[in-house]
Amino acid sequence: MKKYTLDDFINEECATDSEFKQIWDEDEPEREFAISMIHARKSKNMTQKQLSKMTGISQGKLSKIENGEANPTLKVMSKIANALGMNISLVPKQVQMLQVR
Repeated sequence: MKKYTLDDFINEECATDSEFKQIWDEDEPEREFAISMIHARKSKNMTQKQLSKMTGISQGKLSKIENGEANPTLKVMSKIANALGMNISLVPKQVQMLQVR
């Protein structure tokens, strides 16, 4: 029996609830930043407390950003990115390729 995952739930809700999908899509940049932040911090074997000391951002605020409970400003994101040796950049959304017959 296949397990019902969080991804299954999200995909189902997006397919059936337009308001849910709109909110989910609007929050994507914050989710992507948080995921990148967590991966970068962990790859450097760094704790939130250590990152807090490097950035001057409270550990509590870093935790909220990572958990999606806070939306960081560009200034805060820049401090975090610099401490983790990363860049923040704007990239075009993926464009779906059309098949030409």
